[in-house]
Amino acid sequence: MMRLALTLAFVFALAIVTPAAEEKAALNYEHLKVLEPFFGPWVYEGPAKDEIPGLAEKGAAIRIPFEYRWVLDKNGIVMDWSIQVRGGESLSGMVLIGWNAKEKQITSCQLTSAGFCASSVWSVDGKTLRIEGKEIGPDGVETSSVVFNKLTDRGTMIWQATNVLRDGEKQPDSPESEFRPRKR
Repeated sequence: MMRLALTLAFVFALAIVTPAAEEKAALNYEHLKVLEPFFGPWVYEGPAKDEIPGLAEKGAAIRIPFEYRWVLDKNGIVMDWSIQVRGGESLSGMVLIGWNAKEKQITSCQLTSAGFCASSVWSVDGKTLRIEGKEIGPDGVETSSVVFNKLTDRGTMIWQATNVLRDGEKQPDSPESEFRPRKR
């Protein structure tokens, strides 16, 4: 009897919450849809343009696939990525992107297989995606940067990290890396 009562309570609650949830999803989609031009699978294949500490030396052959996709009834976006080094070493991460209604901005949180945790604010201006964020490494060191993804007329995307501060010290901007659409 208790199970039936709980089931009915759940169904009743779901019936009340569903219209509000659909409204919120539609509202959030309106803010997040500016990211749609960046959706789909992308890949960089070539030499590491900088050292990737603990993973690859500068010049090592690497592959970096990533993909943006809708989740939660278009109420959020997930971006999965990895850095794969010839020889089997890899690093991966997952970014969950959503709309912060209080701050009126697109925000994200990211976790990586190396123990990093990051939060960012996203904006789009034409064909340029700007991601300003801070991450905390497993050693407790904070790194901040502004990352740009620029769509080109050639159908590629140029990625670059700028304004990098690691533990308060200015670091050089990363070289640009060109990502191409990849087949699924």
